[in-house]
Amino acid sequence: MRLSAGLFVFAFAKRTWQKPWCLCAVGLLSGCFVLGPSTLHANEKVASLCALQDNAKEGEHVTAQVAGVYFSGLDMGPLEDANCPANATWVELALQSEVNKKKLRGLLERYGRAYVVFDGEFYGPPVPDPKLPEAIRKAYHPGWGHLASFRTKLVVHSIRVVERAPAEVAGHADNLNLVAERLARVGIFAFGGVGYAGVISKGETDFRFILSQPPSIALAWFERLYADGSAQAKAYALVGVRKLDPGRYKELLAHAETSTAEVEVMRGCVITREPLNDVAKKIDAGEFLSSKSRPN
Repeated sequence: MRLSAGLFVFAFAKRTWQKPWCLCAVGLLSGCFVLGPSTLHANEKVASLCALQDNAKEGEHVTAQVAGVYFSGLDMGPLEDANCPANATWVELALQSEVNKKKLRGLLERYGRAYVVFDGEFYGPPVPDPKLPEAIRKAYHPGWGHLASFRTKLVVHSIRVVERAPAEVAGHADNLNLVAERLARVGIFAFGGVGYAGVISKGETDFRFILSQPPSIALAWFERLYADGSAQAKAYALVGVRKLDPGRYKELLAHAETSTAEVEVMRGCVITREPLNDVAKKIDAGEFLSSKSRPN
């Protein structure tokens, strides 16, 4: 069911250190969410992630039910709302129920993202260490999650809804064109968990999204990425073409092995700069492939 432009849902949030209860009406624009069989009833208390982020105060946390598109690993990763894709919230799972966990794991492994409704505690920005000098506290803005780069955090206690994320709401207005454009400019080539939190990179998430399309469409996009993309995009394109068209892959591999471009490669927490011709040889040897690279 698609929610229309005029529809409003009410979202309740219990503020821990301010007013006991607050009530906000959140207008959902047409096309904001496309809900599947687990569509929530209109009286469910789903808060707007964008509104929570806008109203988040330093040191505060609220109890809320939040919807959005969840990326990356099962236990932690970013949650986005298509209405404010630049303001992702860091998510940590501290589940009090196993309901929907297996389904979420399956969708993340296959597509790298899922539409979810989470129940949990939503935290505003952390408070700087009071032991720091005042001048530093005023200028220092600590964060949550991977590299402390997220202003807000959601600690999830239960998973109410899990569905495959439709392309039009899959973060950053993710339709195929925008995903391919973003992957064409990607700055890091990585597979598997990276950073101290072991999250899946946005590049791999976008790669998986393209690979999940019908083979002829996915192959055409990977051809374009190899022709026009960054060195990192060319590396992702080689992996994709290797899966889809071994004959064409051999032609691109021969070209890549003569390239003088350099690729920024991330393994775990380590970033290295490697010649594309070396990366191509490693791709050919299967270093950057896994059973999860191609959705079934």
